[in-house]
Amino acid sequence: MAKTFKALLSETTDDLRALVRSYTSLYKLQALEKGVPAAVRGIYTALMALVGVTVLIFLLLTAAFAFGLIFAQGEPYVVLRGLTLGFLCTAGVLLLIVLIMLGIRSKVCESITAKIISRELDELEEKEKAEAALQTTEVSEGTSGYDTHVDTDIVQLD
Repeated sequence: MAKTFKALLSETTDDLRALVRSYTSLYKLQALEKGVPAAVRGIYTALMALVGVTVLIFLLLTAAFAFGLIFAQGEPYVVLRGLTLGFLCTAGVLLLIVLIMLGIRSKVCESITAKIISRELDELEEKEKAEAALQTTEVSEGTSGYDTHVDTDIVQLD
């Protein structure tokens, strides 16, 4: 039995909708694939810059206290020397943290990127399954029972 024009048009429309949804999903995934690594690298770099600026502040405070040592005499001299060494140790620890972060940067960024992309793919798969289940439900509801409608618009001759 040949299909009517109306049925062919309906199938073509459904296929076109599926194609548009597929292209939309493809573009979303491509944007996600390109955008997430850049965002992760940007956030990680900003975090390293923040720690680096803190190191710089501590080093500048250490330098200020060291210059203060030049003019200090007596009891304040001992206190000032202790403060200078404290700030210098703190700056050294923060500098070590920056160097460690710089060393593991690529591993951390790749790990976070993979987790984000896999989570997004899982969400996309769940959404597609839900849409497929909804379409299956709509199709089964539409074809249940007997079709009593007669299409009188187009008559096909075999």
